[in-house]
Amino acid sequence: MNKLALLRARGERQRDCRATRRGRKSDYHAEIAETICNRLVNGESLRAICADPAMPARATVFRWLASNQEFRRSYALARECQAEDMVDEILVIADDSSRDYVKSTGVDGKVTWVVDREHLARCRLRISTRKRLLARMAPRKYGKCRQEVVRRPR
Repeated sequence: MNKLALLRARGERQRDCRATRRGRKSDYHAEIAETICNRLVNGESLRAICADPAMPARATVFRWLASNQEFRRSYALARECQAEDMVDEILVIADDSSRDYVKSTGVDGKVTWVVDREHLARCRLRISTRKRLLARMAPRKYGKCRQEVVRRPR
């Protein structure tokens, strides 16, 4: 076989493969969009939702956001609810002092309570991570406050 015939044969095989390939559906479905928004409200990330084989790919969701006004509104509301839930999580983490101290047994066998610095550092990390995410999700509401200096006209 010459090169041209080989290329033609390879092209035919590729076309056959493309015809049998099955991907996720990319057409907009209101039920799927509602499921995505509900799962976002429940605290699941878009990446985790789209990893589910029954859900569309992230690129498809972003395409839906760009083209569908109703889905864009629902998605924005779901993200706002997710942010409010994250604020509640921060409060729960900050208020939970159940593991701040651990029992430590000394050489003499005496049991004392000692601050668990590792747990406190982990809580601090969890809180600061959520605060950073909130600042990105809703910068007007949770971003850093900038004080405006009001100058009097002369």
